[in-house]
Amino acid sequence: MAAAGSAGAAAGAAAGLRPAGGLRQSGVLASCFCVSLALGSCFSIGNLTTYVTSYLRAGAALPVDYADTMWLDSVLRVTMGPLYALGGLLHARLGPRPATALGGGLVLLGTALSTLAVRGPLIGLIAAYSLLQGAGIGIALASVSLTCVAWFPRRCGLALGVNMGGFTLGPVLFNWVQTGYINRTGAEPAAGGYFWQPELLRRVPAAFLLQALVQAGLLTPALLLLRAAPAHGGQPHKAGLSVRQALRTRRFYQLLLGYVPTMVAFEFFQVTWKTFGQTFISDDRLLSTVGSVSPLFALAGNLLWGQLGDATSFRSALVVASGLLTSLLCTVPAAPRLGAAAYCAWVWALAASCAALFACQLPLLRGEFGDHNAGVLLGLMNTARALFTPVTPLLARLLLLRRDGYPVLFLVQGGFALVAMCSLISVTTASDAAAARRAEAKQAEAAARP
Repeated sequence: MAAAGSAGAAAGAAAGLRPAGGLRQSGVLASCFCVSLALGSCFSIGNLTTYVTSYLRAGAALPVDYADTMWLDSVLRVTMGPLYALGGLLHARLGPRPATALGGGLVLLGTALSTLAVRGPLIGLIAAYSLLQGAGIGIALASVSLTCVAWFPRRCGLALGVNMGGFTLGPVLFNWVQTGYINRTGAEPAAGGYFWQPELLRRVPAAFLLQALVQAGLLTPALLLLRAAPAHGGQPHKAGLSVRQALRTRRFYQLLLGYVPTMVAFEFFQVTWKTFGQTFISDDRLLSTVGSVSPLFALAGNLLWGQLGDATSFRSALVVASGLLTSLLCTVPAAPRLGAAAYCAWVWALAASCAALFACQLPLLRGEFGDHNAGVLLGLMNTARALFTPVTPLLARLLLLRRDGYPVLFLVQGGFALVAMCSLISVTTASDAAAARRAEAKQAEAAARP
């Protein structure tokens, strides 16, 4: 019901984007949404990690813990970065459908092979679930994001917000699939946060195959509707700077510093929110529900930040979001003292704040450096982000053995978000200048009226 309501909200936003004769535009946007929904399964890894880690410990008898299985998420994101840049190139050369089909095929292959890989060493699961899936997600996500921007150049923030709403809604579907299949009786973990029930653990390998089938059901019809935008998308094409020219500008590195630390902080919380919650909340069903509902707030955030970026500037929207993220990460250690309800509020507010990264970063780069290479430049930023992704499991390995490990980790990640906010404040982008010109034009128009 919640997922259906959110999809309806996204459809309503899409209706506001529809230009004259927009049946094809609506179909393309719906197909991008479905592809992103399938790719959003990666966001359910915080929920899946609890079952996979328990299976590897008890079912496969491996000496692993949550700090070890954080590498599943870290390697997936390391792989996504450079492959996002490749996805931008493939989109330009092959078109949206072949590029998205290649990425989607890699995602399905990686998820299906994980059914076998989870029975062996952790490195095999990392290769199947993280490397293959990360490569496929990077290629396909770049292609559908660029497709949305090309079809809706004047409202690219809101269009990308609808598309990325599918990406962030993925956990609503896949948390439900994973928990409903693996933990159908509502079993609770032991004191250490690991499940031990044999009947629950036996269902973990087959859950990967079930997830692959659901992904295939979303990707197949979506690919049939996906197509390239007409020439110029109804608006003059802005070539902008080449990749080499953009890399020589100071603004690129200021925007890079405003993006990477925030993404690292967001990804850290994404893989630890459930394990941290289990330290003071024993109800696994409640935590799974929190994880399923948080993407609904992310969807609302995608639409809000996208519209705010279209109306003002995308840099301003990212500054506000980074400030909120800093405040939330620095205060979330107080949640155990305030109870489960307060923790739910923190998780949902963090999800809404982080949505700005997905709705605003690509339009910001497009407005600053041009249409042609915006996807490649974002891929390079994601590659740089990937270099810092291993920081999270390394810090977890060092700090989670301490009694105050989680609070210290959250404060460190809050510091990352603060650095990003300061970098964004220091730069004036083309979208800021355009917003200033619009404001001046409105003032002049108002002054000219009798």
